[in-house]
Amino acid sequence: MLAEDAGAPAAEPPADEAAASADRDVEARRLYVAGDAKYAEGDYAAAVELFSRSYELSGRPALQFNLANAFERLGRLNEALAALRRFEPHSTGEQKLVVQKRIEQLEARIAARAAPPRSAATAAPTPPGPESGEAAAATPPSTAPNVSEKNPPVAGYSLLGVGVLGLALGAGFGVKALRARDSVESLCVKVDSARRCPDGARGDLDDDQRNSIIADVSFAVGVAAAAVGVYLVVKSSRDEKRRAVVGASALPGGARMTLGGHF
Repeated sequence: MLAEDAGAPAAEPPADEAAASADRDVEARRLYVAGDAKYAEGDYAAAVELFSRSYELSGRPALQFNLANAFERLGRLNEALAALRRFEPHSTGEQKLVVQKRIEQLEARIAARAAPPRSAATAAPTPPGPESGEAAAATPPSTAPNVSEKNPPVAGYSLLGVGVLGLALGAGFGVKALRARDSVESLCVKVDSARRCPDGARGDLDDDQRNSIIADVSFAVGVAAAAVGVYLVVKSSRDEKRRAVVGASALPGGARMTLGGHF
């Protein structure tokens, strides 16, 4: 806080008036000290009350500076500005520059507080759209799910796999059957246009017969499964090309549906 002002020497007043003035100074000093304590405690409203009463008794300009500080802390900027303006003529030197700077800052804060807040009503209008007078581009188009998304022909590919497996099994058992048949041919001999085989060749004959049956069945299943699988894959591919594409988009005036496809 600012120190008390030093007054210029004056003519000595009468005794009664001097005593009364001394009493006022003592009370003003007491109020100032109490206000300074309240300010330090953060009780700015009490500080304003005590500084104001002290100023009424003493008339010391420095109390206006104290009042400005307390008013500003309370957010009462107009009263703080008025107090600083009352004190500014009594300030000197570097203190005067500080006071003037604070006055400018308070004036800027008051002007900013008085300015109306920018609202949606005062925002720049959106230029009208080409269709309904509203901003058509403001609403992003919402598209319905594309019904032409490809679904892989699982059944077709599965049958193709079964067909490949069947062909592979048929080839394997076919090889075994040929080996058994070669072994039989080496053991058996022709007598009078009839083939006669020893008992040791019976196992190879059974293997030949069994492996031949398995190979034939595997080949048949493999070929059939592969044929059906190829048919389903090709059919699914053609269906995808013929399937239409349906979409919907939102417009300011309503909705729009589009239809497209490959035919």
